[in-house]
Amino acid sequence: VRIFGDFGDDPAAYGPILDAFYNNHIMVIMTVASSASDITSGRYLQVMQYCQNHPAILMFSIGNEWNLNNLYGSYPNLAAARAAVNSVIAAIKVQDASHPICSSMGDAGITAAGMQAFVTALPGVDIWAWNVYRGMSFNTFFTDWATTGKPFYFSEFGIDSFNTTAYSIVTGVEAQVTAGSHDQAAQSSWDLALWNEIQANL
Repeated sequence: VRIFGDFGDDPAAYGPILDAFYNNHIMVIMTVASSASDITSGRYLQVMQYCQNHPAILMFSIGNEWNLNNLYGSYPNLAAARAAVNSVIAAIKVQDASHPICSSMGDAGITAAGMQAFVTALPGVDIWAWNVYRGMSFNTFFTDWATTGKPFYFSEFGIDSFNTTAYSIVTGVEAQVTAGSHDQAAQSSWDLALWNEIQANL
């Protein structure tokens, strides 16, 4: 399971949560750096100390779609965010060389060349994580990514069960739903098609 954020600043909180995962045969991908404050303060290294020796930890993750949000607006542009992520990767590898590092990226029309550019710019990422929402198919994602020669997993994909039929834009909010209904049959159909496509490309 990929943990979107860490479990806070109390080191005693980590053991019971990770124990529960481990005792149920679930390994954890722990996100340790999500913003500039995590990075500049070195807090992510402290979080790692709370959990890096626990057997439930599979790998450490940096950010969530940070190529789209510059670590949630913490950095002025992509180049600055990329430099910060590279610094985190280097520090993590010094503190813990045993666990792989992944980084979660957002797919928004990225090309094969764009994928390769990220892989080249961040050579310390061991496994890439991609949030991909291209509809009922991943389209060219598999063939585009194959040119990089690096492993990846889908950290997000699919659709939810609510079919929005009308919405309005509200200041400060991306969208407010004004009409729609749950459509679990459509969700099942789309998600099954995506799972089958993953299986065909293993």
